[in-house]
Amino acid sequence: DDPAHNLGVLKAIAAAWGQLAKWTSFGSFPLRR
Repeated sequence: DDPAHNLGVLKAIAAAWGQLAKWTSFGSFPLRR
């Protein structure tokens, strides 16, 4: 595999996951008290 390509994919996944975490934080974090 191309390391540079893999890094780009990981960055894209991290960015998407970060947005998902923001959108769901109000629902998920309170449940973890």
